[in-house]
Amino acid sequence: MKPFLLSCLLLLLLPSSLLAQTSHWRYGLYVGLAKPFNHLVTNQPLPDQQLSITSPVNRSLQATVERSISPFLSLRVGIGITPDDYGFRSSSTIRDTTGKLLFNVGAESRSGGSLAIGSAGLTVNSRLLGRVVFTGGLDAQVRANSSPGEASQISGGSSGVSSTVQGKQIRNEAIYRFRSAQISPITLGVALRAGFDYRMSKRSFFSVEATYMKGLAYTRNATATDLRIDGVRYEGRYFSRGSAIQFQVGYKHNLLRVNPTDRLQFTPYNQPQLNPPRYLSREQREETVKSKTWLYEVKAGYWPQLIAPGLSAGYFLANRQMIGLSLDYMSFNSAYITKPIGQAVLVGPFFRTYAGRGRIVPYLEGGYQLGWVRSFAGSNTQFTGVVSVGMGLGIRVNDRVRINPSYTIQQFSLAQRATLGLPKLSLTFSPGNVLSQ
Repeated sequence: MKPFLLSCLLLLLLPSSLLAQTSHWRYGLYVGLAKPFNHLVTNQPLPDQQLSITSPVNRSLQATVERSISPFLSLRVGIGITPDDYGFRSSSTIRDTTGKLLFNVGAESRSGGSLAIGSAGLTVNSRLLGRVVFTGGLDAQVRANSSPGEASQISGGSSGVSSTVQGKQIRNEAIYRFRSAQISPITLGVALRAGFDYRMSKRSFFSVEATYMKGLAYTRNATATDLRIDGVRYEGRYFSRGSAIQFQVGYKHNLLRVNPTDRLQFTPYNQPQLNPPRYLSREQREETVKSKTWLYEVKAGYWPQLIAPGLSAGYFLANRQMIGLSLDYMSFNSAYITKPIGQAVLVGPFFRTYAGRGRIVPYLEGGYQLGWVRSFAGSNTQFTGVVSVGMGLGIRVNDRVRINPSYTIQQFSLAQRATLGLPKLSLTFSPGNVLSQ
């Protein structure tokens, strides 16, 4: 793994020795989440989905270097790490003679893995539209698998439940064992990117990027040696090619100043800030938000098997700096106990800082909440604390209303560790003219 990362680092540095113009170089640092795609196939459908393969969401990291070769086209190389986790979810189901569900219990296992990725490709960009540059790109990838499959490696588990239905003892059981095939530690892939860069200053950009990565070879491949549901045998296998969908946010910086003799003098990333009110003076930016202003927010979060509505109110003590109080409710809608949380009611303070002024304004947020958490089975209620951090964008509708897409990570102080990552969408209203252009 280390030689691979070193070679990727040399790949990042190599273009600087080939191209002398430095005014069109940019570097970027990104962090985000990625969801891999794992597949389980069987010779016939499994009853009640009593066995399925999961694709857990996990963190991803990336560093990039770009070089403009025209005002709307750039070369880009990068290195990064993206998750390739997987797991099995098994359940046992008891039904009566009419087919009505009487009882369902499940369990989930998880195995870690990651791909170190070196990439090279092209990026196209739009003109500078206000403060926003829209981007898209295509990359070729070389991947190093941190946990390639070894020949004859065995994995699996089992679950079961018994119950008495109409005087008859019924037992339901799922058993699964898989044998791995030999997998190469180095594979290839391609990636398709789309996003935008928001200009915060002359050389600094807040970057948002969504990527679909397609693997061209197996990173995991295993065949069932023993797969039984209620005593019935099935044939099957699970596999992954390292494909994933990834969402990242980051910081992009344009290097050095423009060379006046350069024929490629101006691009959307280095053109001067000369067109007020699109580009504002420092004094204007300092007047982003007037103090003594209230802001009210209605928010809703959703992720498969989880909903999270909430309310908050904030007060601007100074320009761009807000403190407030947030009330949130969470509810898991799942037949599987994957987290020690079924429902939660949380309340607590938060702090938010905005990074500019205009139609689209990025912000960072952190908070601490206290509340009650009830387990999925409803048999246990705990009083706990929750630490949360997040980032988002305030998108202007009018002078008083903004739509805010955001992403929040929450850490619950429970005996069983629970960390949740949740995308949210909120609507904010302020009686004053807040964050206006």
